Amino acid sequence: MFTADAQRSVSLQRRVQAVVGLPYVGSADRREPLPHQPLARANRLGWRAVSEILVAEGHPDLAAHVRDFAARMPPPRTDREAIADTLLKHVHQARAREREGPTR
Repeated sequence: MFTADAQRSVSLQRRVQAVVGLPYVGSADRREPLPHQPLARANRLGWRAVSEILVAEGHPDLAAHVRDFAARMPPPRTDREAIADTLLKHVHQARAREREGPTR
């Protein structure tokens, strides 16, 4: 039998997972297909075109900065993916703190 705190914890966990569309903890992580992959490709091609134009117009240093910027850009994510990643990060940090125990 669950305590009231445990029941609230399970209930909250289920509600959060329903919001972000994740399966219940304990089951395999199933990611949605990425409908924005064509957009990511178009984005990379667009930045490459900007860089090439800058080189053609005599601005190779600026073109290098554009290429650098584009290379460091994170891949596009849906809002649900961003929320899920943030929640998982917080869960992992909380578990790490629990394993460390109290600090003095």
